[in-house]
Amino acid sequence: MKEKVLKIIFLPLVLLYMNSVVLCFFIQDLTKVSKLLPIIVLDIILGIDIIIRNRSKKEDRYNRIIVIAAFLIFPILVAAPYIESRLLFGKGDILNIVIAVGILLEAIGGFILIYSRISIGKYGTTSIALEENHILITTGIYKYSRNPIYFGMIVLFVGYGISLYGFISTGFLGAFIWSICLSRIKLEEKVLEEAFGSNYLEYKKKTKCLIPFIY
Repeated sequence: MKEKVLKIIFLPLVLLYMNSVVLCFFIQDLTKVSKLLPIIVLDIILGIDIIIRNRSKKEDRYNRIIVIAAFLIFPILVAAPYIESRLLFGKGDILNIVIAVGILLEAIGGFILIYSRISIGKYGTTSIALEENHILITTGIYKYSRNPIYFGMIVLFVGYGISLYGFISTGFLGAFIWSICLSRIKLEEKVLEEAFGSNYLEYKKKTKCLIPFIY
């Protein structure tokens, strides 16, 4: 409980950092609902995810340099669709249908992300490590994807970029999130194979890695 209270207290600072480039260079764009709504939806979903996500006491086996690099460039990635939108449309509005499709994808991705995080419970931490009495979750949404948290995150950010008509930046943003997710998945699955052996290998045969029924 104490940890969640601290998260709520420091959450505004985290979101301020995440949005820092947008707030510094595109603050006037945010006076328009069409350009304000996408980042609000993104902030709400990521804020909820940060609060409900458990913190592992185990040492993270993921490369710290990649973590630090991703943290440093994240505000630029959040601002990228605004940069592209400004170049294409100036300070004008964009098409309502594009906003609607993008925000719908944000909502779908956010739902998958948060539902997956809740479903995996205490094992859904930011660290790649086995928790005490770790259990292999293979039911619910994990029956259709071995990594639905990452899938939801990718859909969320693709929707965010599309909602701002940033198709080129969405490609870069999606590719960046995709590459980070795949690098983490590779290490996570190695850890799980070591821990659960044939049970995990059987699970891999039955369930897609990331995108349900496809990949």
